[in-house]
Amino acid sequence: MCYWIIDFLLRRHQVVNINGIVSSTVFLNTGTPQGCVLSPLLYSMFINEYVSNSVQVVKMTPH
Repeated sequence: MCYWIIDFLLRRHQVVNINGIVSSTVFLNTGTPQGCVLSPLLYSMFINEYVSNSVQVVKMTPH
């Protein structure tokens, strides 16, 4: 699951289209996609390390 989330967040492409003129593609590796239902959960995971008796979630860096 963690690798799926990392893959989802890395190398997202973005372009700007103004009056039919399209910019070159930029690849983003930060943040979460706007409107993504996972954004609030991922934000919480990014800024906090959560520890409980049964589960430990820590920040990961991609390989």
